Amino acid sequence: MLTDYHVHLRPDEPDATAARHFTPGNAGRYREAAEERGIAELGVAEHIHRFTQSLEVWQHPWYRQWANDDLDSYVNFVREETDLRLGLEVDFLPGREDRLASLLDRYEWDYVVGSVHFVGDHAIDVDGVSFDVWRHAATAEQVWRRYFETLAEAASSGLFDILAHPDLVKVWGSGRPLPDRDLRSYYEPAVEAMAEAGIAVE
Repeated sequence: MLTDYHVHLRPDEPDATAARHFTPGNAGRYREAAEERGIAELGVAEHIHRFTQSLEVWQHPWYRQWANDDLDSYVNFVREETDLRLGLEVDFLPGREDRLASLLDRYEWDYVVGSVHFVGDHAIDVDGVSFDVWRHAATAEQVWRRYFETLAEAASSGLFDILAHPDLVKVWGSGRPLPDRDLRSYYEPAVEAMAEAGIAVE
């Protein structure tokens, strides 16, 4: 059975409001597209930083900029007005596991998607901001090593059912430097952690 559990109904655009995108009609468009492609089960997993409740976990500038939606309203919408599976894409934030768990435990998710968008306080996939990781890293090796270490920690944390886009560090942005070393030295320990945890990976 084909499934897709990593769907965002709301695009990452400033004018993409919940009122416009968290609607039965918009969810239906995704359902129709999935059926046309033979996808039997569809799940929505909006980014945690979209919701005001995420500020209980982290007061990062990125979160403060985007946290405008209400998580309760999102959960109720998906459960009551769609036939989609209910998920959430959650940044793994080392040192904040207890806060994440406390927030996640308030809701009955069908699944939780874990992802690594930050190395420390610096973002892997946001250009042109003061917290862009590539503005602060001394070397590509430093970024890659810490990215995959964080991914391994996420896999072992027990917080997630699925890990999203484990290769984000290499696919984001043009002209990003690559390490000189064999890339397997970075990602193989993370793969071992994923296998040991038995977590699903995109």
